[in-house]
Amino acid sequence: MRFLFSVLGFGLDSLLAGLIVGSVLRSWRERFGLALAFGAFDSAAALAGPLWPRHMPEAPAFAAYLLCAALLAAGARYNRALFYLMPLALSVDNLYGGASASALTLGAGSALLSLIGLSLAAFGTSRFLALQAGA
Repeated sequence: MRFLFSVLGFGLDSLLAGLIVGSVLRSWRERFGLALAFGAFDSAAALAGPLWPRHMPEAPAFAAYLLCAALLAAGARYNRALFYLMPLALSVDNLYGGASASALTLGAGSALLSLIGLSLAAFGTSRFLALQAGA
């Protein structure tokens, strides 16, 4: 159970970022590329993590981190350069967190959660545009 919470907890920022920026990306190629970048950077950070002190952040610190992730993703909607900084910046939690899952598993979970967020945002945008066109 701890394994599942570890994967979900460390991939939550990728899901959140995907939900926020998914409506901006127009092609599935871009969405898959961004999801792979989230997975790759989270894996790399988890591999490098043992070089730093390991501790889980307290709940207020984790909430502040998620708020920063949301603000960064919101800024990326208006500045394409931030799209490419997002996966790197949001991998910091994997660097310091000391997850119980393997680096490859964390990366795969992060990529999957990011793709889910990107897909949900794209679906919501397409449905909204279809409703607007029908009105």
